Amino acid sequence: MAKVSILLPCYKPEIVHFKHALHTLLTQTFTDWNATILHQPSDKDVRFEIAKELEDQRITFVQSETLRNIGENWNAVYAYANSEYVQFLFHDDIWYENYLEESVKILDGNPDIGFTAAYHDYEYEGVIDNKQMYEGVQNIRKSIAGKKHNGNEFLLWWLKRGLHPNVIGEPPFVMMRKNIMDRIGPFHENLPQFLDSEYWTKLLEVTNFYFIPESLGAFRIHEGAASAQNQRAGKGLTDRLQTIAQLSQNKNVDIKKTAKKTLENVLPRMFRKYFDRKNDGKNVPGSKGTGMKEFALHHPLLVTKSIIYSWIFAKKYRTENEAFERGEVQN
Repeated sequence: MAKVSILLPCYKPEIVHFKHALHTLLTQTFTDWNATILHQPSDKDVRFEIAKELEDQRITFVQSETLRNIGENWNAVYAYANSEYVQFLFHDDIWYENYLEESVKILDGNPDIGFTAAYHDYEYEGVIDNKQMYEGVQNIRKSIAGKKHNGNEFLLWWLKRGLHPNVIGEPPFVMMRKNIMDRIGPFHENLPQFLDSEYWTKLLEVTNFYFIPESLGAFRIHEGAASAQNQRAGKGLTDRLQTIAQLSQNKNVDIKKTAKKTLENVLPRMFRKYFDRKNDGKNVPGSKGTGMKEFALHHPLLVTKSIIYSWIFAKKYRTENEAFERGEVQN
């Protein structure tokens, strides 16, 4: 059994990107790993395109017969994890050669740490409308100390920021202990944009983590990426809200109290963003899978007040949303 299970869920990958991602896996200084590629049904003969890379016996290619959403696919490929540590790698991302080595070293040497998160670069392709947002994320991550962080304390700090931005990082730069993942359960399958951040909150509730300040890879930003497609479609606009609402029911008194206060601050901005997108003719999420109807039924006064505030103080909340996207606003 290998030390690390590498999981590669994919759907119609750009072959040039995919081959590059696999090259960065195959050239890692740490070699005690196995990898599973789970490819969803498509008209692409991916297995043929990466035949050379599949000659490495540590890599298994699985052709799925079921078309799944992002969360379902992540959970499906997780079924193939059989190692002490679990690591996702997406088909368009890049690891520097010492990524696995540095992450494993931290987990091996610190049994009280459930996962690591590594600083990483962003590689832009084409015109990126929200490039400023990613640059804001980078600036915030640079302020995080390279050390062990208490899970609950870090979660409270992040909650006060409205769980924005994703300060932990994308899954290709987070290595987790499998026993901790088994304990907290699967990824949320109805959060198209926020399912990784929602999962990080669950991890922080039960374990500590180590932030590696050295850049150990690059997350590729391009128009064909799932996150970019979701943004254009208006998917995931309420994902963060749902996660904060979920934490407002937490058994931990401090987390519960902070989440409730954060909800009051975030809701008007969220509604202002929703109405502005709709007025601009952009896509907005429907009721299916958003949980907004259930949330409104449970918090009718809070929702009503937030909608009113979002109209009365429209200019204020628009300004805050712009600053929020740059990572400048704290609750």
